[in-house]
Amino acid sequence: MARRPGQTSPKLTAASRRARLIRRKVGLLLLAGIVVAVLVFADRAGLLGRRRPGDLARYDGREALVVHVVDGDTLDVDIPDVKLGYPKTRIRLWGVDTPETVKPYCPVQYFGPQASLFAKQQLLGKRVKLK
Repeated sequence: MARRPGQTSPKLTAASRRARLIRRKVGLLLLAGIVVAVLVFADRAGLLGRRRPGDLARYDGREALVVHVVDGDTLDVDIPDVKLGYPKTRIRLWGVDTPETVKPYCPVQYFGPQASLFAKQQLLGKRVKLK
């Protein structure tokens, strides 16, 4: 229906304003989701820049000196962690789960100190091969 000169547009009801706002928000959320999905796909495909090699490619087969034993299943080696910018790399031993001794907000668990002492005796100052 055409408006005549001087005629005002019909007033929007609260329900129609709310519906318009919801449609706008849903549209913006969909657009944001599509943009994020495209960026993730482009990153995974290597289109956003050169990808760094993964940890397996970086450490597999290398020899390192154990410079610190954190607890029974965690140690630090003398290879710089370029990803995080640290002078040493922290390694969790795969398949080894010892009682916690240094976990924040967690009490020292039974036999944790013994596991840490054993790991220190066996590993500290020794060269290990990472696999």
